[in-house]
Amino acid sequence: MWRDAAQLRWLDDAASRINARVIGGVCVEMVDGGSVDGVSVSNIRMQNVRTPIFVRLGRRTPQQGTFLRNVSLHGIDAEGAILTSSITGVPGLRATDVSLSDCRIRTVEAGLRSYAASGVPEVETAYPEARMFGRLPAYGLYVRHADRVRMRNVELICDAAEQRPALVCDDAEDAIVDGLEAQAIPEAPLIETRNTRRLFVARTRLHPEGKLLLAVGGAEAREIALAANVVRGDQKLVEYRDGAQAPEAGRP
Repeated sequence: MWRDAAQLRWLDDAASRINARVIGGVCVEMVDGGSVDGVSVSNIRMQNVRTPIFVRLGRRTPQQGTFLRNVSLHGIDAEGAILTSSITGVPGLRATDVSLSDCRIRTVEAGLRSYAASGVPEVETAYPEARMFGRLPAYGLYVRHADRVRMRNVELICDAAEQRPALVCDDAEDAIVDGLEAQAIPEAPLIETRNTRRLFVARTRLHPEGKLLLAVGGAEAREIALAANVVRGDQKLVEYRDGAQAPEAGRP
C-alpha cells in the first residue's frame, strides 16, 4: 500500500515509541506447560507503559494440564499507554475466569481501523511479550480465545485520534461487560465481537459522538443480551453483520 513521506515518518516515530518504553505493566503469562490459578492484583498505578495489561496463555511447549484461570485485576490505573491491553489464549487452549474491575486505561497513540484488516497473528508458540501482536483492532482491550471474562466499571480513554472500537472480543464465551465507560468513535462501534457466544452488555452508555454501541459478527455468534444501556434516538444499540444472525423476537 502506497504511503506518503508524512505517513512513513509517523510510522517510524511510532516504532521508536514502542521500543523506548517498558514492555508491559501487569503481565500474567503461561506458555510452557505449567499452570496459573488464582492470581489477584490490585491498586496499581502506572505511567507511560507500552501495554498496561497483558494476560496470555500460549502453547510454546505443548504439555498436558496447561491452564491459566482465576485472574482478578482490580484498581489498575494506567496513563500514557501506546499498545492495546489484551487477554488471549490460543485455539484449543483458552484463558478462563479473568476479571477486570474498577480499572482505567488511557492511551495516547492514534489508531487506524486498518490495523484489523490483515488479522491478528496467533503466534501460539512464541515467547509471551506484550508487543507480540503489534497493533490490535481495539484501542482499549482485545479479548480472544477466552472464557468467562468479566469487565465491571472499566474506563477506556483515548487521547489521540482513533478509528477503532474500545473493546473487541474474538472467539470469547460467556463474557460480561458491565458499566463500561469509553470514548465512542464515529467510524467504529464502541464494542465489536466476532464469533462470541453468551455475551451480556449492561449499564454502558454511548457518548454523543458515537453511532453504534455493539457490533456482533460471525456465524458462531449467539446468545447476545443487552440491558440498561443508554443510546440516543439517532444512535443504534446493536447491529448484526458478517454472518451473525439477529435473534428471533423474544429470544436472546
